[in-house]
Amino acid sequence: MPLYGLIVFFLSAASAQWFPPILIQSDPQKQLFRPVNFPDLHEGFLSKFTQQLPHVPNYISGLDPSNFHWTSITMFRESNSQISWLIAAGTSPKRNQSGTAFTTSFGAVVGCRIDVLAEKPGGFDIVSCEILGLDTGTPSLNHTDAGLLGKGLQSLNLPTGGVVVFCDPLSHSDRGSWFPGGRCNIMGRSNGRWWSGVPIEFCSAYGRTQPCAGGFSIDLRPSDDGENAQLLSGLPFALQNPRVRTVDDILGRAEQRIRDIGSQEDSFGYSVAWSPYSPGRREALAIVGSPPSNVQGFEVTRLGDDIDNQVLTVNGSNFGGLGFAVETSIVGSGLAVIGGAPYEDVGKVGANTGRVYVQFRDNEKLRNFTLEGSRPGEMFGYAIARIGDVDGDGIGEVAISAPALGIENIPGRVYIHRILADYRLEREPIQILEAPNNATGFGVSLSRSIDIDSDGGPELVVTTLDPKVPFLLYSLPLRLRAKCVSRFRPRVTANQIRKGDIITVRFTVNFIDSISGKPFPAPSSFKSRSYQVNPDILWLERYDFLNKYPNASDFLNELLFTKESFKLDPAKPRFSLEEISDIRVGISGSVSADAKLQAQEDAQFMELDTIPLHVAFRSILADSQCDRYTQSCPKSVQPLIDWSDCVWKLPPPTYLCPPHPKCSADLQVSINGGSDSHSPVQFGRREDANQTLTFVLRNNGPTGSEGVRVLLKALGWPKNETQPGIRVLINKVELRDAATGVLLATSDRPSSQWSINLPSIGAAALISSQQGTAIDPYQELFIIVNTFLSGLAPVRYEEEKSGDLDEMRKITSPGILANVSSVMEDPTMVTNVAVSIFDVIYKPQVRINPGAAPPALVDERKEPPHLTSSTKIVLGNDVGPRLEHVYLVENFGATDLNDLAFQLEIPVRFDEGDTLLYLTDKARLLDNGISDYRWVDTLPKMISANGSEVGFCEIEEEFVNPLNLTIREAGYSSRSHFTM
Repeated sequence: MPLYGLIVFFLSAASAQWFPPILIQSDPQKQLFRPVNFPDLHEGFLSKFTQQLPHVPNYISGLDPSNFHWTSITMFRESNSQISWLIAAGTSPKRNQSGTAFTTSFGAVVGCRIDVLAEKPGGFDIVSCEILGLDTGTPSLNHTDAGLLGKGLQSLNLPTGGVVVFCDPLSHSDRGSWFPGGRCNIMGRSNGRWWSGVPIEFCSAYGRTQPCAGGFSIDLRPSDDGENAQLLSGLPFALQNPRVRTVDDILGRAEQRIRDIGSQEDSFGYSVAWSPYSPGRREALAIVGSPPSNVQGFEVTRLGDDIDNQVLTVNGSNFGGLGFAVETSIVGSGLAVIGGAPYEDVGKVGANTGRVYVQFRDNEKLRNFTLEGSRPGEMFGYAIARIGDVDGDGIGEVAISAPALGIENIPGRVYIHRILADYRLEREPIQILEAPNNATGFGVSLSRSIDIDSDGGPELVVTTLDPKVPFLLYSLPLRLRAKCVSRFRPRVTANQIRKGDIITVRFTVNFIDSISGKPFPAPSSFKSRSYQVNPDILWLERYDFLNKYPNASDFLNELLFTKESFKLDPAKPRFSLEEISDIRVGISGSVSADAKLQAQEDAQFMELDTIPLHVAFRSILADSQCDRYTQSCPKSVQPLIDWSDCVWKLPPPTYLCPPHPKCSADLQVSINGGSDSHSPVQFGRREDANQTLTFVLRNNGPTGSEGVRVLLKALGWPKNETQPGIRVLINKVELRDAATGVLLATSDRPSSQWSINLPSIGAAALISSQQGTAIDPYQELFIIVNTFLSGLAPVRYEEEKSGDLDEMRKITSPGILANVSSVMEDPTMVTNVAVSIFDVIYKPQVRINPGAAPPALVDERKEPPHLTSSTKIVLGNDVGPRLEHVYLVENFGATDLNDLAFQLEIPVRFDEGDTLLYLTDKARLLDNGISDYRWVDTLPKMISANGSEVGFCEIEEEFVNPLNLTIREAGYSSRSHFTM
């Protein structure tokens, strides 16, 4: 097993060092969503809207579309069709707000048909638009009462085509009342035409009925048979209490069922969302947002049931706005519930930064997670939408907007975040979409994604509050996988290369569509792409890792870069790129190119046997104009390509081992005759801190072994310097011939055959054979390792921090691991590792001082007192003199001791049965301070060094006050210490 397999495996998948270097603002491989045909697409939309507006039946003169704010957006794709629909809604603010509570001059809902058109920049385009709804107010009120048409907007794909619901929560009767009842309009799409369903009126505004503003927020889900739709609508401003309503069968094909969920929460129903539909799964969750501070979920098991089973609650901080937006997403067998709190104050950032709350739940676990915005005032979490699988891992991502409303010089953003398979929301976004051309309110509304062009990638729409930029439509690039074949010349192996040699590698690439699995012929424009190579992946990644983890770099640098490596700059590749030439795009759609690489040193100085040469190849579209899909740079020429398979590997060194047909050496490392050993060491014993280990390295044949390396690694180190623990420090390493005892090398004196690299930190050591040095078959070497167990004999525990005491009891047994490898084949890798463990033994070190010796005569009486059970109250002197003795128990070890037991044996009777010592648990003490008796405890006590009583004393009951006497003592103050 080569050493690079032990060390390089934790490095990143790709180094950032590509040659020739190209100055680009962002890595095209990381640019996922790209705008489609900007600005022509939305300008065409505005033109169609302006042209059609005067021809709508309820149009009135004077309507000005130039100040229109598009605040709602949705998309759906017709079933079994290449036709998709983009539905946008909004209102035009009044220029003069006086005289009425209504603030808009008119509202509109526009539906635009999108067809798949390969010749268009994004592979699709808007071909027609029509106005589905227009609200100009009522004639009796001089058209001054236009509401919020489209405030609630959602669409749904159905087997018959699709359905769109758009609502006006301010819809009201024109019969003398302006109280908003709310109304939702239903439009179905089937057989290539639109048709209108029966509108849903939430409550009457006529007479005494209170306003309810139904349709303020809505969501749709398919019915169980998939042929109908179920509406979820929020009525957050309904009186007396806000509520949420569900309406079944909104397409009018069966009896409608209506159910309400009421709540005392303020603004209950400000936002709503169904859990995603899953065929065969009849239960669903209705998610309800209640800003300023919570999100709730209610279980719906089947149509017609009441919805009073609350199953989840997510609480946020007061006035943060949690529940302003809600969304759901399927994660494996579980559900993610996401709530936006755009007004949350994030302490380290500022006011109105915003926060998103996420609750992951399935049948086994529930996890809560939060994610904060990154800029003050950006309002992170204003809108949220699930957007399908963006990164290709099979789990849908989520888009979170931060429109930064009212904040100058901070453009709106939409953050694309991954939902991970282990129920976490990745903190770093995989992409950030930012407002173009200083468009205000970018991200005020987001659409759930659909796949318009059937390429496997979702499309996303983001609206703005800029009348000139109503929305931006984003699409993922085509996903291709590069399959590479490489050839090189001249045909050399790693041990034949000399400084200045040129190796030419020819890469031939064919592309596969990652979604369909079909070949993708590269267009001729691929020849103009920028081609690059990473000429030394493993070498450069090792350097990147050492820079990324500076705590590890000190000893890893010393360990990995032997004296031969000092001839090379570890930050530069061992082979430099001379040029990339002869780039061709074949008739079959394959791409080929030559990469010429020059060796910077002879093979013996480049460690090619342990860190092989791997060369990666790729091409990127470095044109700054290709950050979006335009006529000059369409989607077809800027795919997202997976180049991970395009790596050429230099053949490893070749070795000859005559008379054997091939070189094969079974290396074995052992200690005490086995693969592991255990040595006891006593914690706190300084004599045990220095330990010497002897590993045996043996070649079991059948051939000699070259390129041998032995990695010695300390085990069980604490995570950091502040954590208590034992560190095995390698002080010195010797290598000796087992048969002759000849010293081959030491860690402070290498030889011409062997070198031992020992970093100053002492955490590891590397033994390496020099070029041409071999271990012969059946030869044995001794590896003698001198170690010091730092922390085995620490200072007294009283001098340490009290917070470390628990950690001291959890110290891991340390050890040394030895791992041998070579550049030759090793048929039995299981014998290549040996481990020596130091078993830490914790032996208590306790000293008991008997104290001052008592006098030889303590009682001058010749006979014991004659006490009987009939005696009730006696004086202490009648019983006998009071005895008091102090033992000093000292822990002079290095650790705290717990659960200790002290056994004190006291003689109480003579063999004849007479009492020698009378034990009582309490006595009456005359307190001179108050001239009264009080009870005092007379049992033995354990007193700590600070004077506090610790532990407890247990005495068999038959020996404690066996005559049940009340003993009185006199002449003591309340501060006296009394012991029997």
